[in-house]
Amino acid sequence: MALSSTSGTEKAEAVKVATPAKAGRTRVMSAAARAVAELKRDRSYIGRRATKKLDGRIYRGTVKGFLPPHRLWSIRYEDGDVDEMDWSDLSKAMELHMELHDGKGKKTGEKSGKKAPAKAAPAAAEAQPPVHCQQSTAPHCTMPSTSGRAKLVLFGDSITQASFSASDRGWGARLADRYQRRADVLNRGFAGYNTDWFLRFAATGAGQVDLLAHGDVRLVAVFFGANDASDPVLNARQHVPLDAFRSNLGDVAALARRHFGPAVRVVLISPPPVCHAKRLQFQRERYGEKATGELERTLELSGKYANCVKEVARELGLPFLDLWTTMQFTPSGESRDWEDFLSDGLHLSASGNEFLGDSLIAMIDRLLPDLSVTPCPQSGNINSSSICPAMERTGLWHDEIDHTQPDKAFQGC
Repeated sequence: MALSSTSGTEKAEAVKVATPAKAGRTRVMSAAARAVAELKRDRSYIGRRATKKLDGRIYRGTVKGFLPPHRLWSIRYEDGDVDEMDWSDLSKAMELHMELHDGKGKKTGEKSGKKAPAKAAPAAAEAQPPVHCQQSTAPHCTMPSTSGRAKLVLFGDSITQASFSASDRGWGARLADRYQRRADVLNRGFAGYNTDWFLRFAATGAGQVDLLAHGDVRLVAVFFGANDASDPVLNARQHVPLDAFRSNLGDVAALARRHFGPAVRVVLISPPPVCHAKRLQFQRERYGEKATGELERTLELSGKYANCVKEVARELGLPFLDLWTTMQFTPSGESRDWEDFLSDGLHLSASGNEFLGDSLIAMIDRLLPDLSVTPCPQSGNINSSSICPAMERTGLWHDEIDHTQPDKAFQGC
């Protein structure tokens, strides 16, 4: 029997419920109620077994998550691979799993590596039911998932903690501006932290709640290295050895995927360069006669850790923003006057924040186009003419509301 998310007469009844007061009459469910019911139904497949046949081989897996924006289910196979399926593919995979296994859970048709005997093709799954089962005459009013708006999460140290600074035009605030009405940007930067301390905090109860207890996370930016790259003698307290830093970055990425789902996008950002002259000036201004004149952070050390981030990103297949290189050099390899990007030789100035924010948005536009927001071509604003494939705006645009009949405009919400 073919599987169907909504089938037969159920489709016709999916948008109606009985009205107890008057037998024989029905009322139409609101768009919000339909959306909640559909989301609950789609998530009910999590935990189901699914089997895929490819090149004569059988791959068995389990449904691990559901991605509302694209209506995709994430599958983890027994060999560790991860896949995404739409309803058509998932229904066939679940049906194939049932066909290849008997009631006791024993696989049929394959023994000692022999290929399973040919079977009749499974009945075609019914067409994927629409997310909105009934057309509304009101303007399209989108509804966030049960987790609220989509979320972008920023993991990092003080450069991330300060990324919402208004006076310094913080790069995190710049990102939030780009995703207004579409996603909330959560700042989880911790001044002075290295990757080791961050992971230790993440393992605590408070850390679990603060860092990981968020639904519908679409992107995680991981931005460490400025403290990890401290000199092991002059600043042993914050220094993390290069091999441990490499391992920690992989653990942070794995942590994000484990808690936010395998489909979450994880972006790695390298530490910025270090300006020696400004670091020494900072020492003199802060410590006066007690300034040592020794550099606890250097351009060379930050470069080594930046290259390590690059290698980890390549190994894990993650998008990588090479801030250390792009701040110092143009795409053609010419040197920039990059020292002004740093306020004290380490942290970002207003121009540095602007550079990072614009670079991150440009990388998302280039490498993660479904998360890209295209502003209004006329005004450049995030308004009714802006577009983001994976994240609908929340609520009606104001020009969709008829002020003479406002109730009618919001009927579909």
